[in-house]
Order: sequence, then C-alpha cells, then structure tokens
Amino acid sequence: MVIGTDQGRDVRAVYHGRVAYADWLPGMGLLVIVDHGDGYMSLYGHNQTLFKEAGDWVESNEPVALTGSSG
Repeated sequence: MVIGTDQGRDVRAVYHGRVAYADWLPGMGLLVIVDHGDGYMSLYGHNQTLFKEAGDWVESNEPVALTGSSG
C-alpha cells in the first residue's frame, strides 16, 4: 500500500524493530526497511531525507525519514 502526503513530513515507524536497509533503491528512491521480526517488515520509500541507518533500532511511531518525491 502506498500512502501519499505532503513533502517534508515525518515518516514514522508503524512498530518497533531494526532497520534492515536505508539507502537509495531504483524505483523507490530513498528507502527505509524496518524488520519487525517474525517475518514482518515495513517499507518507507520516496523520501527526501533518512534519519536512520541499517542496524539502527527504532521504536513505534519514531520518525525514520522525511517525505519527498524521490524514485
């Protein structure tokens, strides 16, 4: 599911977990993937700025990026 919003808004993690990927991906732009365990992951793409790096832990509702239009 892709959820649209205005550029420059906080992108917040839906649940706690560990960042598995935080970089550019063709077609998705700047992308953050959070691994929540038990096979669940959330992906946050088309960002203008990333706040997290691979390996970082995040809490539920914590900002992980700013929305943009990359990708």
